[in-house]
Amino acid sequence: MGRKKYSLIKFSDEDFAYLTGKRFSSGAKIKISAMPGKEKSIPLRIEYIESLVQGKDIIHVGCVGHAVTIYKRIKNNTWLHK
Repeated sequence: MGRKKYSLIKFSDEDFAYLTGKRFSSGAKIKISAMPGKEKSIPLRIEYIESLVQGKDIIHVGCVGHAVTIYKRIKNNTWLHK
């Protein structure tokens, strides 16, 4: 199985199709593996985004999502665009 490598994380080709929007499933489970030697370096999503925008002025131009997953994320307090 081929792998796509992006800095700290490696994904299978099948998982990468979900991440790039070529496939969709509200129940897809994606295995996230750290690159060798980077196991302790993967931050939580919100921590990573906050580190990217710290000290910057940000204009939010909207988001795209599927209604079912948005409602679940709002209920679980994991929807980034609240």
